[in-house]
Amino acid sequence: RTPSFSGTASEHTPVIVSVYEGGSATGTPVAQLETAGTGGSWGPVGSSALHDGTYTAIAEQASEFGDAPGTSNTISFNISSPAPTVSLAAVTTPSRNTTPSFSGTASETTEVRVRVLEGSSASGRLVAQAAAAGTGAGWSSGAVSLGEGTYTAVAEQTGAFENGTGHSGEIHFKVVTSAPDIVLSSFKSPSNVRAPSFSG
Repeated sequence: RTPSFSGTASEHTPVIVSVYEGGSATGTPVAQLETAGTGGSWGPVGSSALHDGTYTAIAEQASEFGDAPGTSNTISFNISSPAPTVSLAAVTTPSRNTTPSFSGTASETTEVRVRVLEGSSASGRLVAQAAAAGTGAGWSSGAVSLGEGTYTAVAEQTGAFENGTGHSGEIHFKVVTSAPDIVLSSFKSPSNVRAPSFSG
């Protein structure tokens, strides 16, 4: 996303590299870089971050003797970045915690969103969402409010450079707030069994 450029120039005036979006050096540059001319090799000089796409770069050097500026050949290149890498840490399950928060990692600095869905798969009904600031490393969200039930959570982050959305794996957890259901089976009475056993 941050390509660098180098080359040669015969004079000592600054070298300007212009980067254009698309397959030709026309229109308004999306980035312009300046580096010192040495009368020989120059660079490398790095670009600002670029979105995914096709670009064309050209270098120019003004004459120190008042002649016309010198212009290099053009070079075209493509930038294609993978979607962000996102992970979501498991939460305690089963749990009485009705306000869980979430944490994990994400490779970019855009916002991380956590979707909480009803049931045991990500195709369930959306019941809550949480957000966290992306740091390019670890992240931690605020809490969501949930009732008793089984849930699935997935974290996602949209790339800052039009490079798609990364998704974590699913995590599954259960929130339990009611008392357990328990039944004690009856047995024959009266009985001559002096050491009865019980089941339910």
